[in-house]
Amino acid sequence: MSEISPQTNPEAGSVAGIDKTVFRHGAAVFSILLIVYLATMPITVALEDDGLFALSSYEPGISHPPGYPLHTIIGYGFSKIPLGSVAARIHAVSAFFGALTCMLVFLLIDRLIACRSMAYLGALSYGLSLRFWSQSIIAEVYTLNTFFFFLLFYLCLCFMEDKGAARPYTEKRKWFIGTPGWLLGSIAFIYGLSFTNHWPLMVLSTPALLVLLWPKRNEVLAALGFCMALAIMGLAPYLWMFFYSQTDPYISFYGPLENLSELWFYISRQGYSSVDNSVSANLNDNIQYIGFFLRESTIQYGIIAFGLSCIGAWAQFKYLRNETAIALILAFLGNSVLLALLLGFDYDLIFQSAFRVYPLIAYGVMSIWLALGAYWLTGYLYQRASISVPKLKLRYLFTMVVATLIFIKNLPANYRHDYVWAETYAEFILSNLKRDAVLIAHDDVAIGTVGYLNWVKKIRPDISLFNKFGLLLGNRLYSPLGDSAETGKQNILAFIKASQRPVYYLNELDSGYGYKSYLFYYEVNKSSTPGSVEIILSQDNLNFLIALVNQKQARDSWTEIYRILLLETIVPEISTALANSATGQVSDTLKDILAESLRLFNCQLARIKWLMRRSDEADAAEIEQLLGDAELNLHDALRKSDVAEFYQQRAQWYLRQEMLEPAFESYQTSIDSWFHPENQSVNEVLKLYKLHGRSKQFDELIAHMNARL
Repeated sequence: MSEISPQTNPEAGSVAGIDKTVFRHGAAVFSILLIVYLATMPITVALEDDGLFALSSYEPGISHPPGYPLHTIIGYGFSKIPLGSVAARIHAVSAFFGALTCMLVFLLIDRLIACRSMAYLGALSYGLSLRFWSQSIIAEVYTLNTFFFFLLFYLCLCFMEDKGAARPYTEKRKWFIGTPGWLLGSIAFIYGLSFTNHWPLMVLSTPALLVLLWPKRNEVLAALGFCMALAIMGLAPYLWMFFYSQTDPYISFYGPLENLSELWFYISRQGYSSVDNSVSANLNDNIQYIGFFLRESTIQYGIIAFGLSCIGAWAQFKYLRNETAIALILAFLGNSVLLALLLGFDYDLIFQSAFRVYPLIAYGVMSIWLALGAYWLTGYLYQRASISVPKLKLRYLFTMVVATLIFIKNLPANYRHDYVWAETYAEFILSNLKRDAVLIAHDDVAIGTVGYLNWVKKIRPDISLFNKFGLLLGNRLYSPLGDSAETGKQNILAFIKASQRPVYYLNELDSGYGYKSYLFYYEVNKSSTPGSVEIILSQDNLNFLIALVNQKQARDSWTEIYRILLLETIVPEISTALANSATGQVSDTLKDILAESLRLFNCQLARIKWLMRRSDEADAAEIEQLLGDAELNLHDALRKSDVAEFYQQRAQWYLRQEMLEPAFESYQTSIDSWFHPENQSVNEVLKLYKLHGRSKQFDELIAHMNARL
């Protein structure tokens, strides 16, 4: 069925020509949401990839694969605006394109059903939805991605509705602005340009665009060569990235890209293959991600608005052309169900946090369906019920109520103007290191947050930050593309040995020496024997630890995850300090901190592992208690490997009690939970099978592992 005729709708402007009023209303949507985003965004560095994108935009540099060169170029321009902090300026990139995306959604809905009030409803609802709002206030690439998709969708719709010459590509001025050829050429160029941001999500969205263009496929095919040339021109930012990398900027993920093979390795994300396609992921993980997406869908706008979106998914076939409705469905499914089926992620809390922002385009489609559902429902109620309010006023009132409810619902999770957790953590680390120190780290959070303060804000410029894996920072000790992991390890050992400066590290590191533990960071102790540990409990460190333990659950999942990861690494240190007869007030403080930490599954597991290594019979009752408590909290495990490790520890506990069959069962559960070559339960149970003559089970497990790997 055809789209609703604008001539029948009192809210509509002209669709045949250029309707200037619709752009004024679109600008109002843009302004409202931009103000909301600027008022709620953090003004300093945050987590996720926020610090990394702030670093790569500042110099500029080259971000993690596939490089996001367009985002870097835009971010670099925003970083030069002399207002606010550098982090706030980079956050404003997401805010700008988030607001611009919603303006496009407004224009799109208005063009589809020629109902301005419902266009406001869909656009504002999308802008205030839970995940879209969260990505519009930090340094990330997703609002730029949604901007490209909805811009392309809108232009394809305009191209389809153009009533110009049947064969415009034979005209003498076929590519001049204002002609159908120019519009198709613009679509081609913008499509190519979109691939220089987040190309995997654009690939998943492409079928929707093709379906929109299908009725004019002959015209598209006639201009295919020129369109391909324009699309290739749109990829130019990758060419910039390639040549710029050879100048070896300080922020460059892999360092100089020497040839086209390395460029392709970078753009195609081959370095992330083990993450994108985990050995332990299976169909059950994919199905769980689909279920997770469906649950997430219900909370983006609230349950009532979700119901309206479901009505709109049905009503679109009543109001829209078939190809438009099918295109919306494909965009929705491609960025949700298909994405979940193609991803090789393990289903756990950490990867859930990574996945939950991927379906932003799908949530955008839901906002269009929300507008269609509300359009149908208000029309239905107006016809069937005795409503004295004019239909136009009813719809605007409905829009105000729904948008306000969505705003109120999602504001607490997305008000982050007062967010300082990441900066506080990074400043704490930097302020406690000795003068002229070297700090070695490798996780994105540490590099992004500490790097931002050290490199951008110039806090403790005497400290040199290094990446353990030679990534991102220009002072790399080895090439991650050209050198082996063993070479890297030897280079780090040689560097530490030769360094005359104090050497610290944040994550696990084989330094060849003992170390001093300050709970949150470690200092290489060259005067000690390898493996020896000296725990130093300064008052500053204890105060920060107390604040960390007592902190309420963070508004964003990444801060909460990193808080738990920090506590997980600290529990063994606290346990050792208490076992080494820490006395007085310090002892009481540590006991309180440990007791509070042991409410968390990952801290319970860390304590169990520490007690099991100690092998003290006096710990039996506590181990039993912790195993029971941790089993009740298994759903809070951050990683699949944590679940596997819990069952491994329980199996080892059963073996100590000479309970062979329960031990076999626990080992098998561990393997089933995380079927991965790094799961130590595989080796342990194979030894048991061999020891007890269970050759059949031994052969079956070996065959199963070989088949999976």
